[in-house]
Parts: sequence; structure tokens; C-alpha cells
Amino acid sequence: MTQTIVNDKRKALPSPAGTLSAGWLKSIHAAQTEGTGSAGGFSVPDQTADSILNAVSEHGIAQRVASTYRMDSDALTVAKWAATTTVDLPGEAAAITASDKTYGSITLQAIKRSVLHTISNELLADSRPDLVDDLVAEASYNIAKRQDLDLIQGDGSSGYGSVTGLVSRLGAGGTTTASGTTFSTVTLANLQAVAGDLSSRFYRPGQLSWIMSHEFFAQYAVPLCHAVGLETWRMVDGSSQPALFGFPVHLTDAMPAEAASAVACLFGNWPACVAFGSVRDGLSVQLSSRGSSTFGIDASQLRLNWRYDIQVHEYPDGSNASAFSGLKLAAS
Repeated sequence: MTQTIVNDKRKALPSPAGTLSAGWLKSIHAAQTEGTGSAGGFSVPDQTADSILNAVSEHGIAQRVASTYRMDSDALTVAKWAATTTVDLPGEAAAITASDKTYGSITLQAIKRSVLHTISNELLADSRPDLVDDLVAEASYNIAKRQDLDLIQGDGSSGYGSVTGLVSRLGAGGTTTASGTTFSTVTLANLQAVAGDLSSRFYRPGQLSWIMSHEFFAQYAVPLCHAVGLETWRMVDGSSQPALFGFPVHLTDAMPAEAASAVACLFGNWPACVAFGSVRDGLSVQLSSRGSSTFGIDASQLRLNWRYDIQVHEYPDGSNASAFSGLKLAAS
């Protein structure tokens, strides 16, 4: 956005656009508008920054379950473990067979996701002060939902920012299949099998958790557990949180809907298999009082951008278990 300040000689002088990123706030000043200071200006309220952080953390699970990385540009390479050393049993005075720990890499390539609001300046002037807060919270909530959808249902296409998500990565080596095509055919034994499909080398009690839809957890998993006396909630820091077999459950509407061959739930060591890379400070917000498309209209534009990438880099193939597993409904 280019803003102008008109001086006494009617010449336009450029001034930088104000940018709000998660964690900090900068006022945006422009001539001929209300605001603070003797020169006038429009300021986004301080509360806006809190709204952004709260909306994303409450409604999106992607950053909560993944290993997160700050990116200073659109690309980042992260080293990862590929193979470990082996233990040899050499005879007396015999040579020891050498082995080496080897490394691979994960490449994060950030793609921008954006939301744009156009707001009449009359509405901004006449509404209560937290209108911008409300719009930012709603837009950031939708970006958080987009992150979950990318993580879970991404198919590698441009429509998902080239993210290949958990459902697409779920191979037969980590899959349990229910007897029927509906959630009601899932059994407690099915859920136990999913937990058992995890590779033992990724078993870290503090890092294991489930991913489910609200519907599947509340209407199907909970009754199955209560029928045999299993608890489905646990206390964490004084609050009750959903759990299954003692492991936390992350609830998201990004899970596939009930249908033949749909994935009903996922279980895994997400920090070990999912990398989330975000450019610099994450979500940025910009408010323009004179955008290029609204110069002749008495309106403002609110824009939210987030450049990020998600890589599922450890996953079960056609025959081998890995860092996560899942339950599928029958094909027919």
C-alpha cells in the first residue's frame, strides 16, 4: 500500500505502509482521516494483535501438533535423522564393523494464504471500536481452519499449497480398516489396533496424541470407551481435556466426513513426522484506507497474509509402520 501526505504545495509524498504482525502493532497514518496525533491518522486498536493469536491457537491444531520452524525466506531446509548406527559383536582381537548415523533433509517451501475484506469508511466510523478486531478474528480463524485442512486432507495440488497431508500419506502399513462404511461400525478393538500400528521407534509418551472430528469422538469413541469403563477425559493444568487410552485428542472439523473409505481418526507422534514452517512472524495484517481498487470508493481494505508450508516427512508405506497410523472405513 502507498499512502500520501499532502503538503501545502499539493505535492504527494510517499510514506511506508503500516504492517501488523502477530505479537506487535504499528499504527497506520494517512491524511484526511481521524486518529491520533496532530496530523491525523487511523490506528488499529492494540487488542487486534491478541485477537489474531487467540483465534489461531484456539481453532487450529496444525501448529500445536507439529514441529514448528521460523523461516526468514520462502524456503528452508531442515536436517533430519535417516539411519542410525548398529551394534557389532566382534570376536577377540577382531575388527569392529563400522556404522554411521546418516541424515536426510526436509525442504519447506512457504506459499501465501490470504484473506481480503473491503469495509466502508462510514461503517468504520459509525460502528463500535472493535469492528476491526472482529474482522481480523474471523479471518484468522478461517486461516487456522485452512492450516488444518492442508495438514489433514492436502493432496499435493496447488489448491492445498502443494501440501501432501496425513490422509494422502497414510499407507497400508499403518492402516486399520473397520468392517463397515459408517462410524457406527467402528469397534473398540479397531481403535486399539490403530494405537498398536505405530512403529515402536516413534513411541514417545509425551508426544503421542489422536486427531479426530468432534462428531467421531463424541458420538462414537466416547460411548465405546464408557461401555467398558474407560475414561475419555483427563485433567491438565486444572482443566478437562479429551483423551483416549490416556493420550490427548485434538478435535478438528478438517477430518474427512463419514463415507466409504474415509479416514475416521489418526494417531501418532506428530512432532516427529510433521514440520510446520512459517515465514518470519507468521500472520500479518494490513489496513489500507486507499487501496488501488477502492481509491474512488470511500472504503478501506483489510488484508491478512500468512506464508507457511507443512511437510509430512515420516509416514507408513504399503507395508511398514511409521510415526502415525489411522483408521479407515470399509470401501463398500
